[in-house]
Amino acid sequence: MQIQLIRHATLLMHINGKNLLADPFLADVGTFPPIPFTTNQTPIPLVALPAGITAAGVVAKTDAVLVTHMHQDHWDPHTQELLPKNTPVYCQPADEATVRNEQGFTNAMPVGDTATWNGVTIHRTNGRHGAPGIAEKIGPVSGYVLNDVYIAGDTIWCDDVKQAIDTYHPKHIIVNGGGGRMDLDQSGGHPIVMNIKDVITVCKYAPEAKVYVVHLENTNHSRETRADIKKAIAEAGLSAQCFVPADGETFLTV
Repeated sequence: MQIQLIRHATLLMHINGKNLLADPFLADVGTFPPIPFTTNQTPIPLVALPAGITAAGVVAKTDAVLVTHMHQDHWDPHTQELLPKNTPVYCQPADEATVRNEQGFTNAMPVGDTATWNGVTIHRTNGRHGAPGIAEKIGPVSGYVLNDVYIAGDTIWCDDVKQAIDTYHPKHIIVNGGGGRMDLDQSGGHPIVMNIKDVITVCKYAPEAKVYVVHLENTNHSRETRADIKKAIAEAGLSAQCFVPADGETFLTV
């Protein structure tokens, strides 16, 4: 398995000769309105795709899609228009009807506990997209484990993440960082994805695993930069365990 970070949380995973595209957000800069309830009202995405990478080029390589949840920064309408409607789209059960009936993908593949794609078992995990109260308003989110790689998805550190680590003992953990939060009393000032404190907690809870922080510098509610995270990781003595890939970087080969 080889994994490339395209941008944000979008991963292109080359597995057994085919490509699985996770959480595609391939639109041009400023295509969509800003994430609401945030004082920074810059449209998203904030940054362009890396040099040499195009949405059409990524879609042309894609054999199947893996989606953690329906937010547009993880499954954007632009990408949906580019993908053939018979593309297999693996999703959480709560999203099957949306993918099939509203978005028109005939091969919507809900992952209850497990599914199989191209010889790989996909295990679905749970998460919390924020503290109690806000997470329920935002909606359900999932993560996935493929072989020994755990893609945590849009979650804070919580018992669901702990349980996934305890159950699957991943050697590689990909977390969505940036500490994104709303300002206008919608999240009580609490992050809705992992912040630096959460990332360090993951590292210490799974000391044998390598941890990779993605989902950075591309949405208006994100608070922590790559530089912030790298500095904190170094200060915590975790630079040999925790990494912050650049957009376009192929950061994992297993």
